[in-house]
Amino acid sequence: MVKIYPFVSSKIEKIPYNLGNLIYYILLVVITIDMFISFSACIRMGLRHEGYKPLTGYGEFLDKVYNDERMKKSYTNMVVR
Repeated sequence: MVKIYPFVSSKIEKIPYNLGNLIYYILLVVITIDMFISFSACIRMGLRHEGYKPLTGYGEFLDKVYNDERMKKSYTNMVVR
């Protein structure tokens, strides 16, 4: 671990400032979208267990792609009430 940090740090410092800034904002947007989809899928799972039908195309997408089996695999400790 001690020898990994200086190597990685030197590689990161070689990235030009403008490129690093661009990469930062791209990653920020991607992670924000990922968090929104994950949060939506968790909320939709709870509503699905309460018997609510999806009202929008996005809700139908979440039901199809993020079904109970996939959600239980991704969030093993989550309890749906």
